Amino acid sequence: MYHGTEKKRGEKILSEQKMPVSISTDRKQHWLGDGVYFYRERFYAFRWIILMYEERNEKDNEEEELLKKYSILEADIEYNTERIFNLDNPEHCMVFKETERKLKEKGTFSEKLKNMEYTDGVVINVMFKNMKYGDNYDAVEATFPIYDFNIPSSTGSSRIKSLNEYQLCIKNSGIIKEIRDITEFINVKDFRERFIKFEKLKAYSKGQNAANGHYRNSQRSEKYGKRKNFGR
Repeated sequence: MYHGTEKKRGEKILSEQKMPVSISTDRKQHWLGDGVYFYRERFYAFRWIILMYEERNEKDNEEEELLKKYSILEADIEYNTERIFNLDNPEHCMVFKETERKLKEKGTFSEKLKNMEYTDGVVINVMFKNMKYGDNYDAVEATFPIYDFNIPSSTGSSRIKSLNEYQLCIKNSGIIKEIRDITEFINVKDFRERFIKFEKLKAYSKGQNAANGHYRNSQRSEKYGKRKNFGR
């Protein structure tokens, strides 16, 4: 599993062999609540460091600068699948949606809670922190359709309707084992070309769906899901 991070933070993680818990200050930011986030695909970890670099720098990312400021880590995760709360599992998803419904219902009768925004991450935090789901589950996983698209298919109507991103949010850091820095194995030019193609596909898809009045906004805030430009 892969994790993108700032260089100094990554060095500390490697020396301590311990991942700090990411706690959101923006309820729209963490889709699966507080925890340690990993991607299954190395590409998404690379995409994350590009987006973060461009958010914090005036200029477009320079190849030689990007990996001086950010690292990509690889970690071994050892877990029992029965201890993973899987939102792609229909039974787990139904439990989640029922909890969400009850929280929203409760909020309508409470002056304190009525203006609360029950994003996915907030609901999951309640489940794990208040409802003790952490006693039975070590992590939450889900596959998110981050961009809808409507690209004509040469074979007719395509059933591939979205570009998806898998995320694993670990609540019990004890299942994170060896952590390695794989930054030196990243071919920045190659990954950057893939990233540009990805963003162009996203932009084309957005345009197609906007024309149809059917573009899905990401739950995550813009700074994590929207790039300033396509680069050179």
